[in-house]
Amino acid sequence: SAVQRMVFWLWNWRNKGCFFLKIAIVSMYYGSNYGQGLCVQKLAEELAKKNKVIVFHSQKKFLENKKKLKFHYVDAGKIIGIDFIKFKKKIAKEFKKINQKEKFGLIYANSFEAAGLKNEKLPFFYHARGTVKGNSLNRPESFFMAELLRKPFIKLFEKYDKQCAQKALKIFAPSRQIEKELVEYCVIEKNKIEIIND
Repeated sequence: SAVQRMVFWLWNWRNKGCFFLKIAIVSMYYGSNYGQGLCVQKLAEELAKKNKVIVFHSQKKFLENKKKLKFHYVDAGKIIGIDFIKFKKKIAKEFKKINQKEKFGLIYANSFEAAGLKNEKLPFFYHARGTVKGNSLNRPESFFMAELLRKPFIKLFEKYDKQCAQKALKIFAPSRQIEKELVEYCVIEKNKIEIIND
């Protein structure tokens, strides 16, 4: 699966001399309610078998800590569009506070709100399930109302997406199409991208 391949890649990177014990995962969504959240949940559970993992997310119903898998709630509110901006602004402060204690070895993020961490010096891995620009250009008509609500924020979100892609040491992408969009819209080198399609 894509999750297993990401875990395998990160494990190989670790064994090249970049040893880490604590991993920060940043995702506005977590858990089975969202495709993005389910992917993060599976990855966190797999990585927690050999590492300490802390997930920063905004889902109140998924906050039950386990031995090596812990959660930090970031309140993003419920206003569409504004929630992404609030999460992005809050994650910088919340992460810095927790990192002073935990001393993370790397950051994995799968959404553009992680641009709030652009000044962090830790190795940064970005799972680009799509690009903001590509999604807005190709979204089906059935998403018209959702897209209308997002429209005022699209340019800002494109900026966040680009910041995450350019900051990343490695980008995980689900397809050659997303790889093409990342190169074109985010202006990055193709060799930074690892295809992990199912």
